[in-house]
Amino acid sequence: KEKFEEGMEAKDKECKAVAEKLERTRLINSKRERAMKEELRCLREETTSLREMLSDVQSEVNRMKAKDERIGAIEETLSRNSICCHETLSSLKCLLDEAKRMQAPRSDIDVKADVCSLEEGRHGG
Repeated sequence: KEKFEEGMEAKDKECKAVAEKLERTRLINSKRERAMKEELRCLREETTSLREMLSDVQSEVNRMKAKDERIGAIEETLSRNSICCHETLSSLKCLLDEAKRMQAPRSDIDVKADVCSLEEGRHGG
């Protein structure tokens, strides 16, 4: 009978030790679970923040692209206008050169006669 009681006490101690170990394990797992849930919450917040930042960056990139496109269009217009102005200036230079060639050299007497006739025309006589 004593051996049986000793065996039962040993089994009882063993069961209590296992129960205590199980309780400690449960507490540890519970703490780990809370820590993991907190980490997951932090990661979700960080993900949300990163998504907002990405959205802001994408908006800025789109704004910069639109600005670049406008600048490109302006540069293209300026380039076309520059070419057009250069062509116009070249045409004007050609016209001036042609006008100079067409003018015959005139003597001082001819110029004075022209001035006199202009003045007579103004004075009526």
